[in-house]
Amino acid sequence: MQKETTKGLKSRLQFGRIAVMKGFITEDRLKKALDEQMNSGVSGRGGPRRLIGEILFEKGWIKNRQIRVVLDEQQRVAVSEAGKRQLCTQNKRGAAGSKAVILPGMTKRQVREILSSSQPRIWYTPGEQEVWFYKVPRKQNIYFVDDRVETVKYLQ
Repeated sequence: MQKETTKGLKSRLQFGRIAVMKGFITEDRLKKALDEQMNSGVSGRGGPRRLIGEILFEKGWIKNRQIRVVLDEQQRVAVSEAGKRQLCTQNKRGAAGSKAVILPGMTKRQVREILSSSQPRIWYTPGEQEVWFYKVPRKQNIYFVDDRVETVKYLQ
């Protein structure tokens, strides 16, 4: 089992909550395991804490297969949340692509996919910034920092 950062715990449903919802453990047992977890760090404070699943397993309150079910559910919820965020980004990019609009933050690959009908003329600024010039669908200079679009300037 992997250790979670505090941010990771807050960003997805916690192991103990899922175990209770699935009926694998009782609220009382979860509370006892959480108390033990709070006291299991180095000197009882601030150090690495044992995972709640480990404590529940050692006490015989949860089985290995139940731990796998809970971890799978955590992963499903995390993937679902990440998918929602990614879908939002993809929808923006998809809308941009249908109008052949390039947005800051897009990768070179995404720009190529959107503007695949023509090849860019590539040049560099005096500061060595890579710039792609396209004539179609409108004249535009696309400025990159590393692999990402920084700025798009439309020309007349």
